This record gives sequence, C-alpha cells and structure tokens, in this order.
Amino acid sequence: MNGYRKALFPIHIYQANIKENEKIKSLVLNKIEKCYHKKDIPVPDGWHTDKIYTSFDLKEVNDSIFGSENILHPYYIKYISKFFDDSFKIVIHDTWFNYYVNGEYQEIHNHLTSDLFIPPSHFSCIHYLTFNPDKHEPVRFVDPIEEVRYSSLEFNSHRYSETYAPTIQEGDFFMFPSYLEHFVKKSQPTPDYPRITIALNFAVINYGDKVLVNKAHLPGYLLSYNLRLAIFLGII
Repeated sequence: MNGYRKALFPIHIYQANIKENEKIKSLVLNKIEKCYHKKDIPVPDGWHTDKIYTSFDLKEVNDSIFGSENILHPYYIKYISKFFDDSFKIVIHDTWFNYYVNGEYQEIHNHLTSDLFIPPSHFSCIHYLTFNPDKHEPVRFVDPIEEVRYSSLEFNSHRYSETYAPTIQEGDFFMFPSYLEHFVKKSQPTPDYPRITIALNFAVINYGDKVLVNKAHLPGYLLSYNLRLAIFLGII
C-alpha cells in the first residue's frame, strides 16, 4: 500500500444564509437600535472585554425585543433543521444580541454553561443580522487542541492555522459546538452601519433514537415553551 495522509477527528461548523433576513430586521432591528441609544448596559460579569454592548443574560431586555416566546426561534429552528441529519428535539436556553459600532471586541470564549438548573449547551448559533464584509470583523474560531499541537509539527502542506475566520455575508447563520472557542477582533468604528449579531444556545434532548437530556431535568418554563414551538413547527 502506498503512503497516504488522513485528517482525523474533524470539528464541524454549519453555515447557511437566512433568506428571511429582511423580515427579521423588520421585527427586531428598530427595537435593538432603540435599546442601544436609550439603555446603558454594563459589560456582563465574567467577560474580559472592556468594550461591548450586549443583552446577554438580560431577560427583561431580551423579552422586550424578541418577546417572551421568542419570535425569531421559528426562523432559526427552520435552518437548524437543515443542519441535522436525523430527527431531533432541542431546548433553546437563551437568545441575545451583540452590537458593535465603535471599536467593540470580544475575547476568546466558549458557550459552555455551568448553570446547574439548565442542561449543558450542545450547540450555539450566531446570526449576522447586519454585516458589511468590507468593514466588519468576522467571528474567528480557535483550534481546541492548539496547545497540544505544539508538542509535534504541522507540515507546510497542511496549511494549518490556529484560527479560522469564515467568509460571512449579511444574513448568514452559523451553528457550532458550544465548546468551540471563538472571538471577535476589535472593530473599526462604523457609525453608519453597526455590526449586529443575534446569538443563542441550545441543548439537544433527542437525536434519532438517542436521549441526550432527560426531560425530567428541564425547567418547566423551558420545556413548555420549546414543546409548543416544536409542535408549531411540526418537529414532533
């Protein structure tokens, strides 16, 4: 047998363009803009960036924009279902927006949760509601075994890089494992057109015949909302 080369243990990210992006803008963009101009929001506890405007972990703010039974989830689950290759049920933990307009940035982080009352996130998603690829910074994903690789050698022909920045267009929607670290470089000021993303985390309850999360361990409000949403979408 002749020699060969094989890449082992790939990590997958998923990307699609949301065709309803203009519709979603009409639903939430003005509310996000009003929030930015009227409400002072501090950087969330535990975040190491000193400059970002985000509604992360602010239920009252997010409910005022997305609704208590999030009006965007049906759109997002439509595209999440395109990524899955078997039947599934999910529970969405939270949804928030990030607003970059004047040099904001986000340090390297992941979306794993330590909340004992919420099942761990399996996947996270980012929706690029407004994005100019000529001016705005993309997300950059980080190799989770970067430090381990230093104990060996990557050949030039591998074309290896510690980070990966996908090509992004406005309306793009990404799904990736919640453990996958990522960051956003400091952005140039774009006062005429801010970079706005909407992010969410979700746990997979069932995948095919596999049960990943026991429904008995789900908070009642998460189970009842996601059950109604799944029935509406015809997922279950």
